[in-house]
Amino acid sequence: MLRTVLFLVLSLALTGMIFFRYDQRFGNDGIPSLGKRATYLPYYAAFLLPAEVLLIPLLLSPFVGFSQAVDITLSTCVGIFLHISLYILVLLALRPLLRGRISARTCALLWVIPNILYLTTSRAYQPSRPVWVVMIPGQWSHLWFVLWFAGAVGVLGWYMIQHLRFRHGILASATPVTDPQTQYIWEEALREAGLRNPKYQLVISPAVQTPLSIGLLPRSTRVVLPPRPYTPEELHWVIRHEVIHLARMDNWNKFFLLFCTAICWFNPLMWVAMKTCAQDLELSCDETVLLFAHQPDRKEYAALLLNTAGDARGFTTCLSASASTLRHRLQQILTPSVRSSGALVAGLLFFLMTMSFGCVGLAQGTISGAQVFSPAGDTAPYQVSGIHVQHPDYQEEGMDYTLSDPQAFQAYLSSLTLSRLMGTYTFPDQEREFYCFLSHDQDEYLLAITDDLMEVTLLGRGDDSTYYYLPQGFDWDYLMGLLEATPSPYA
Repeated sequence: MLRTVLFLVLSLALTGMIFFRYDQRFGNDGIPSLGKRATYLPYYAAFLLPAEVLLIPLLLSPFVGFSQAVDITLSTCVGIFLHISLYILVLLALRPLLRGRISARTCALLWVIPNILYLTTSRAYQPSRPVWVVMIPGQWSHLWFVLWFAGAVGVLGWYMIQHLRFRHGILASATPVTDPQTQYIWEEALREAGLRNPKYQLVISPAVQTPLSIGLLPRSTRVVLPPRPYTPEELHWVIRHEVIHLARMDNWNKFFLLFCTAICWFNPLMWVAMKTCAQDLELSCDETVLLFAHQPDRKEYAALLLNTAGDARGFTTCLSASASTLRHRLQQILTPSVRSSGALVAGLLFFLMTMSFGCVGLAQGTISGAQVFSPAGDTAPYQVSGIHVQHPDYQEEGMDYTLSDPQAFQAYLSSLTLSRLMGTYTFPDQEREFYCFLSHDQDEYLLAITDDLMEVTLLGRGDDSTYYYLPQGFDWDYLMGLLEATPSPYA
């Protein structure tokens, strides 16, 4: 209930924010605030999910140990980024229908909505149990982990190196802008955007052919102009375009999609999404720049776009367009269509994505019950006590249960095929449940079984529970045939 209320409130807040900012009649996006408020809001703080994923092992290690912290991190990462991959698949399928019908700003925002999944890592905001369970083969799991980790680090490292080399090549010969007119247009654009005490710098570099902004942190971010003459009108468009990117933190948005792509480097959809997101960020910026522009201004902006060519790598936004998007950008600029804000679409996708997270559980590897309860191969009999049965077809009020054939029960538990369930679930009481205490050698377990799940708690050692998925299900008829019911003395 708590998660439903939370995500419903957040989705309604997102819907309202998009409507009152991006609606063509009622929106206030792009209206200069002159420093009183931010004129162009960031879509999200796009570093939140990557930061949390990277910090989970450090934060959990003092409490559960590094090995357990890594295990929790892996299960969290697998769940989150599998869900993001599914969301990206839906978004790529919907994009042709949405493009041209809703605001380009909302289209760009849809790519970074998955960043909000950092909230769902808390157990309180996840489903109580998975709806479906997908089994991951346990064979060669360590090898697959090494390959995945190497691929993720390799992709992130490659793009970081590419970004730093590109940045160095641009800024090595860059010089600060000293032209008074250019400085005035730059400062005016910052003031209209509501950026207080901006630390960004405007420079000129012969190494670029297109205006661009490069960097993630404000102090290190540079807006770079090529050494070519611009008219005051052209400078207005160029600088305003880049300032909008800065105010919306679009370089961080590109980093977020890169991070997701690095984690899911084996998924071709993520590579498509990373490029498509960059295109939509530029379309969004074009739309914002030209919100109140008349047709002559639009033609001037389109001509500037046609005469601008260049390269953008790393965490960079630039005015130039790739050949694959130029036609659509020019069409949007010169013949803009009447579009809705897309607020309802964004709010609905947000709600469905957050509410469905965790519904697909992941179970890793397969082991037998004997490996869980007799890891050393000891076949000594179990001592079973405290049996409790809750089942609408078998339960009798005021009855206690004992085992008529403990050896058969032990053999059945040992023969079960178990797959360790990943994720953090609360598993509320079910309609059909079986509980008992299981003593074996020096260990005592609390065993809880439902139709397809088993919870094993090793008592006296932190009381940590491990959850297992039962692919074959639980044979209630066989179990009840091993139990004897006697009237409870407390009934």
